[in-house]
Amino acid sequence: MATLNRSIGLRVVPWLALLRVTPNQLTLLGLAAGLIGATRFAEGPSGWLAGALWLQLSFILDNCDGTLARLQHRTSGLGSWLDTLSDCAVNIGLFYGIGVGLQHDTGQMIWQVGGLVTAVGVFFSYAMAFAVQVHRRGFDAWRHPDPPAAAEPDSRLVGFRKRAREDFSWIVLAGALGQHLGWLLWCGLGSSFAIGLVNLRTILRPADDPIVDLNDDQMPFST
Repeated sequence: MATLNRSIGLRVVPWLALLRVTPNQLTLLGLAAGLIGATRFAEGPSGWLAGALWLQLSFILDNCDGTLARLQHRTSGLGSWLDTLSDCAVNIGLFYGIGVGLQHDTGQMIWQVGGLVTAVGVFFSYAMAFAVQVHRRGFDAWRHPDPPAAAEPDSRLVGFRKRAREDFSWIVLAGALGQHLGWLLWCGLGSSFAIGLVNLRTILRPADDPIVDLNDDQMPFST
């Protein structure tokens, strides 16, 4: 079952194809929208709704570029890595922007520090996910193939994780409407370092020690 953002993206792609927009252009537009959203979050509560709407646009575009690439037969390792790096940049900007905005709202520096630490955690989780790919595939890790065709989740947990990741923008929008984003920042901090540490253990573990793999589908926090 497709997530909400992916369902919207599938309906938008045919119109984008008529405009002759390239997949990489869509990725860059999504990156720009996400970073604009991050700057609006940094303004404090007055900018949170606008920031959430820009982030929503970023997520929808991110759910269009891969589909458009396959439709136009333009899939490439460069495009896939550009998408991953854009996702990483948007998530770093988002959590740091939320931290700065909460600091402006409360006057408490702990929020900006929390945003910075969470941004570091997001970078750590992406870096460790790439390190796992290098550990497994060597130089081929740089070729980063497109994710496999979507399949029905094999468990409720996998399905929930997929939906939470791809529809994360709706959670942010709900928090912005309720003017409560502090909990989102701490959740991001905990989950980013947890994902990074699990990936680090994947690299360091003995070959005969099985462990849950977080990299079977795509990078963490991928939008």
